[in-house]
Amino acid sequence: MSHSRKSAAERRASVVAAALEQLGDAGWDAISVADIARRADVSAAYVHTLFGSKSGLLNSVIAQHTDDMVALLRSSVVAGPPDMSSRQAIGEVVSRLLHQDAGALRRQVHIWGVAYDSAARLSVQASFRGMWEEIDRLIDSGPDQVGELFARMTLTTVLASLDLMDLAEQQS
Repeated sequence: MSHSRKSAAERRASVVAAALEQLGDAGWDAISVADIARRADVSAAYVHTLFGSKSGLLNSVIAQHTDDMVALLRSSVVAGPPDMSSRQAIGEVVSRLLHQDAGALRRQVHIWGVAYDSAARLSVQASFRGMWEEIDRLIDSGPDQVGELFARMTLTTVLASLDLMDLAEQQS
């Protein structure tokens, strides 16, 4: 471990970032607190001090991933070319993730996959609902169009997680 002094907030962010990174590589059940701590350059005991439990860490990871994805979707619409619809801009960002950060898409699948855990279910539901509501605000086209776009994004996410990039490219 390095001995440079980080603030508690920086250490907390480092732990969440390490967990997010590992979540893109493996399911939550395959990740240990010790591995996350090592990657974040803190002790496992400190992770438990920060989050109370692995479930507490998971809830923070889900919230951070959702915040990151919502910010990415929002910025793609705001920064997109004026002649591009919001739906197209969101499709473009999903395609970009597919090619540049498939780990983000795999993290999403792993997050959905922990919904079986009663300690995580509410966080997973809030994550899904938060993204749905943000897409609804961004495209402002009604529930059918939101559902269609969300379904395409979900299918692309699953295909990317299965490393079926050729099929995923057809969806994005």
